[in-house]
Amino acid sequence: MFLCPTERNTLMALHPAICSYSRLRLSASVTDVTPLTLPRLLEPADAPTDQVRVAMLAVALLRFNFNYGDLIRWLRGPYTHAHRCWTCLNDCLAAVRDSTPPPSWPRVNFAHTQTVMEQGVPLQGHYSCSWASVIARNLHPLSPDLSRDGSPSR
Repeated sequence: MFLCPTERNTLMALHPAICSYSRLRLSASVTDVTPLTLPRLLEPADAPTDQVRVAMLAVALLRFNFNYGDLIRWLRGPYTHAHRCWTCLNDCLAAVRDSTPPPSWPRVNFAHTQTVMEQGVPLQGHYSCSWASVIARNLHPLSPDLSRDGSPSR
């Protein structure tokens, strides 16, 4: 389906989510996201959220077709536990693999746990939601932690 510029403007005026998505798509065509893979400096716990990093993460997630697992694997490092000593972890898992969980607790799938720790999550998935839930999420006020000045910004 092709929309002329006037029709696109009308659609964006009627649906703010389309306008935001349009800006994100435009940004994705020009934004360099490689700084996301660089080591980060430690910040105080009460530091405001870095909005430039948030925008870059949104662009990267769009480029990965919203596959969060692929984004995490691309980020590497502390996001995927690539820095962990896998020999030590495997030894720990081997030590508890045959333990019996308390009554009514489920058994642990150690093979799956190890795969998740090595590769990150989700390992696979298909996600869907209704248009109404997207609108409800977009109209919900932002957490103060996500706004620049500490106040809700919608």
